[in-house]
Amino acid sequence: MVYFTDLTMKKLENITRNIKDQILNAFRNNHESYDKDKISIGITTFENRFDRYFVPLLSKLKEYVPETEIIVAINGEHRQAFDEIYRGKILEFISRYNKVYPVVFPQFRGLSKLWNSIIINSSNDFTLMINDDIMIDDSLFLKDVCSAVRKNKGRSFLINRSWSHFLINRSEIDELGYFDERLLGIGEEDGDMTWRYLSHFGREINSFKLKCFINYAEESVNTYKPTNIQCHSGSKYSLFNREFMFKEKYHPDPTGIKGMFNEPVSLKNPGREQYPNERFYHLHKNDL
Repeated sequence: MVYFTDLTMKKLENITRNIKDQILNAFRNNHESYDKDKISIGITTFENRFDRYFVPLLSKLKEYVPETEIIVAINGEHRQAFDEIYRGKILEFISRYNKVYPVVFPQFRGLSKLWNSIIINSSNDFTLMINDDIMIDDSLFLKDVCSAVRKNKGRSFLINRSWSHFLINRSEIDELGYFDERLLGIGEEDGDMTWRYLSHFGREINSFKLKCFINYAEESVNTYKPTNIQCHSGSKYSLFNREFMFKEKYHPDPTGIKGMFNEPVSLKNPGREQYPNERFYHLHKNDL
């Protein structure tokens, strides 16, 4: 008969516990709820993109994943009445498909506001955000996205190193804070979130190469300028956003964080917390 000392027994118990934890972790990593039924899709769009980009994109998505929830943020134009013909066309087109839900902004709102509204209204904890000038050419694209979610242990990530398509984990953005809605136009959202993610979590947001996503951003950037909005460098990107970012929110600091910026910066004006009650809602919605 073999006798074990108390010290040996404790070591064996620790080894057994560690093995058990590793098995459970492996099981979670492989089988946790990172499946396509737990992912919503968000699309931002506006009138200029309807025929060329939005119609083909939504048609393809609903061909590939007909039962996936899709939330569409439909933007208006700045200081201009919402086009009623466009409103009728896009609502009629959306109504052809199940589980497509529009959020309409009669007046122009910044991209941060559109992204936040999609995340807040999503039924799932993971949202695949897609700009309307993206196309998908593989019916199994959500399988690739779920694989990336598992590899990334459920954290948020970019696709093909671009903020034109990315996956957001709600628990991360509840902790980090939502996209800054003080960015009233288009542009700088990516640099701001990259800096904040790195500063808060101590690591860069990951990116996964997924060939099934085709990005037409370079093509579309030259075909549209926002109505009644000052832009910089001959682009669609807001001058207001650029000046706010580098004159109000951040300031140069050699000891700061560079992220996507041209130089290290520190936070000057963080602003108020975005949506302070969103986390409370998600923690307690099942208690109603």
